[in-house]
Amino acid sequence: MGAPRGEGHYIHWDHVKVPHWDPKISASYPRGHHSPPEDLGSSFYPQLGPYSSRDPDVLREHMTQLEEAAIGILVLSWHPPGMADDNGEPSDDLVVPAIVDTAHQYNIQVAFHLRPHKGRDNVTG
Repeated sequence: MGAPRGEGHYIHWDHVKVPHWDPKISASYPRGHHSPPEDLGSSFYPQLGPYSSRDPDVLREHMTQLEEAAIGILVLSWHPPGMADDNGEPSDDLVVPAIVDTAHQYNIQVAFHLRPHKGRDNVTG
């Protein structure tokens, strides 16, 4: 996730509005992109607002919340270096060291959910 404070613009919070699967129902809903900070591409409005995952204060707050909930592992969606989904930007420098190091400070382990990507096979992950 990205926000003006961290990246200078919104990332993922402003993704395309996903249409309803039924075209008749979909026609009655607005199209286009979400418009942060009030209209977020999220089912719930985050307590911290539309945050940047690069913000060290946000990372510490998230790790504190995990620690207080006795959660010992964080599962992180990950794209290979230099890759991103259609709504994001490469985040190699965010995962290591920022997220992994901050999690380590709170004794939280990090597991990776490997995202689909071009060239993915049983060798590349």
